[in-house]
Amino acid sequence: MGRPALILSLDGGGALGVGPARFLARLEAARGPLQEDVLTGTSVGGLLVLLRAVGYRWQEISLIADHAVPRIFSRRQWNLIGPKWNAEPLEQICAQYLGVPASAAKIPFFIPAFDMVTGQPKIFDNTDDCTLADIALATSAAPTYFTPRHNRYVDGGLVANNPSMIGLMGAVHAGLVDLASVRMLSLATGGSYWENPKVSEGMLLTSWLSPVIKSDLSGGQKRDAFMCRELLGERYLRISPEDQKDYAMDDLEVLDEWRGLWDQALLRLPVEFFSENSKEIRKYHFV
Repeated sequence: MGRPALILSLDGGGALGVGPARFLARLEAARGPLQEDVLTGTSVGGLLVLLRAVGYRWQEISLIADHAVPRIFSRRQWNLIGPKWNAEPLEQICAQYLGVPASAAKIPFFIPAFDMVTGQPKIFDNTDDCTLADIALATSAAPTYFTPRHNRYVDGGLVANNPSMIGLMGAVHAGLVDLASVRMLSLATGGSYWENPKVSEGMLLTSWLSPVIKSDLSGGQKRDAFMCRELLGERYLRISPEDQKDYAMDDLEVLDEWRGLWDQALLRLPVEFFSENSKEIRKYHFV
């Protein structure tokens, strides 16, 4: 019997993506290549797995992320309308590393975005007639942070900030994996979104925006994790650092602390965190 197929899933989270990128780089250094069979990611998670899809090692991807993030969040736009950040640095980075057709990907992928024209989710894969850069920019176009891609596509977090189910169902539907033996490693890239919004009858209309968005992201992450656990059981491993805070996705000052939390998560994880026999996968409770 061959080894079970491995799906890697990365959540969205803006600059916080440096955390799981570092986690995977150190895991790769400790145990060798992960040998992913299918990749899925939302927003920055999508950008990271697309780098992997074209052949970069996780140690290289972590270095790219460390150098790219300060550039991406370097050109603040001080106006009352329009996005918070100028997207040009992000576009340049995507063009530099991902300016190849989607068909050039070496590993199959499923990347969500939201189509504002049709009002429907869009799941990009390696059969789409566009570049990987286009896909990365579409899934990363967080509302209020960056402009929609082609005035159409916005952040995949509006579809699924935890894209585990999208990756799993996409892979099964395409015949890429066997549901009975597939295993999935899911990393909660974006930290903890939820905080008590102190809801009351006297809230201003604008006061509802942040808690509603956060509740949707938090609820969606837990929903998709629950469904994957129901389908895969112990073959679904979702990891998120402990003691996390409600980090802002563009706060560069918290990144050292965030990397440290991911380092601690790795220390709690045995190097051989799953067996080659999918029936012998051990169960860990990090979420």
